[in-house]
Amino acid sequence: MAHLSQIKNRISTIQKTQKITKSMRLIAMSFYSKLERQRSMLSAYRQASQTLTQLIYQGKASIPAAFTRTSSGTKSHTLIIVCSSAKGLCGGLNNNLIRFFERSLIATKGSQNSFIAIGQKSCSYLQEGRHGTIIEHIPEYHFNTLDTIVNTILNHILTDPAKYTAVVIFYTHLKNFFLQIPQKQDILPIVEQQPDTENQKQGNYNNYLWEQNPAVLGAALIRQHLYSEIIHTLFHNLISENAARFIAMDQSTNNATKYLEALNLTYNKSRQNIITREISELSSNFD
Repeated sequence: MAHLSQIKNRISTIQKTQKITKSMRLIAMSFYSKLERQRSMLSAYRQASQTLTQLIYQGKASIPAAFTRTSSGTKSHTLIIVCSSAKGLCGGLNNNLIRFFERSLIATKGSQNSFIAIGQKSCSYLQEGRHGTIIEHIPEYHFNTLDTIVNTILNHILTDPAKYTAVVIFYTHLKNFFLQIPQKQDILPIVEQQPDTENQKQGNYNNYLWEQNPAVLGAALIRQHLYSEIIHTLFHNLISENAARFIAMDQSTNNATKYLEALNLTYNKSRQNIITREISELSSNFD
């Protein structure tokens, strides 16, 4: 009977855990669906911002030199933004990002680095690793606070544009619902890109009549361009977190179901064995 009580307690514990994983799976899917509806609009906004920035960049003098220069001739100072998940229970998403970050950091060992940590995992990792100066900690974030976080990052970049020779973001990109890939995106310096066939029909810099001075327009456009690039990475990191959490909780729920089936079978077998033994003992007493 003691053996049956242990199995019964274990079944009860797993059932409670299964209820939690089911609830977290539903919450993750709810957040993912909400973010997925916003993704197309954000991608369209970013694409328009990139197109306009590249169009003005064709004017060469339109983008301030502080945002297009390279580190040649000066000591490089890189601002590195590491964006992990805001909460846990999302599988190997954070570990994959940290491993990718460590491999990529080897290439920038000769430069002076400053860090902005976003998410609990990245905050604790950078504090323990002592990779460089951490100028900002943001352990908690969600969709409604993305705008505040981006403006905080922009204040660090735009207060002294000549301070950083490069700005890099490490984040997790959502390739599809079942595949989240850690990526490194260079925000600064801005590099001129060759227009593809689809964008060539939009013309070039010389085909437009600029009502404002292009240099003034380019300086004003910088904040919008950086805003769209940074919020795009943070958004993808957030939606990747919820997709990874749904997959992890779904697997946990399925594993709990399989484990419960095995435990129930074991419980029923043990119970039947006890009943059979008791009946046998009663029968032998009657004989």
